[in-house]
Amino acid sequence: MIDELTLLRLMQLTDSALPIGTAAHSFGLESMVEDRVVTPRNFEEYLRDYMEENGSLDTVFCHTAYQLPGLDDPRFAEAWAQLNHEIGARRFSRESREASLTLGRRFLRLAAELLGVPEVGGISGAHSHHAAAFALVARIIGMDERRSVLAWLHQSAMMQISAAQRLMPLGQNAASAILWRLKPLLLDISEREITGECFTPLPETAAMRHSKLTVRLFIS
Repeated sequence: MIDELTLLRLMQLTDSALPIGTAAHSFGLESMVEDRVVTPRNFEEYLRDYMEENGSLDTVFCHTAYQLPGLDDPRFAEAWAQLNHEIGARRFSRESREASLTLGRRFLRLAAELLGVPEVGGISGAHSHHAAAFALVARIIGMDERRSVLAWLHQSAMMQISAAQRLMPLGQNAASAILWRLKPLLLDISEREITGECFTPLPETAAMRHSKLTVRLFIS
């Protein structure tokens, strides 16, 4: 049984106000809004497709990170490096890779401060992706694997919705309703058989075009 303190700590780690810079990244959404590929009318459909693909892939990474050998196991460092190498290889655009690594590095740095240790698991975070870092820290604080994955999926959806609200005329009530309707899908994704298959050409190519936008609100 998960105690209340662990739950409260997990809630803080998924808070959009966590000072790691998630609000500065749209992972290609800004380019798609600029091109009018994503609009307030079809955003929910896009987000569902995004979570079906990208969310499912991140679920694989979260499960894998959670199931790595213990931090004091000599096999941990090699397994951690291999996992993060695979995550990077699955993110085809440089922009999405760098965003994921930046958030992962900042997340581990903040987690180390909160946990009162020099480094989380003895890793610097320089080559640690956000999804893997999140699952690792969730395991360290004592959260079970399934709830850790669910928490990651939920915060991923919230990040996209928050970006959409700043890019389009998407009101708070509409945004809340989208997130509410999305929860059964997130639950379903978390319970699926792990395959590691993912196909997200639209956000990846949009992320590649992002640096060429005339005006940019986000880094990625």
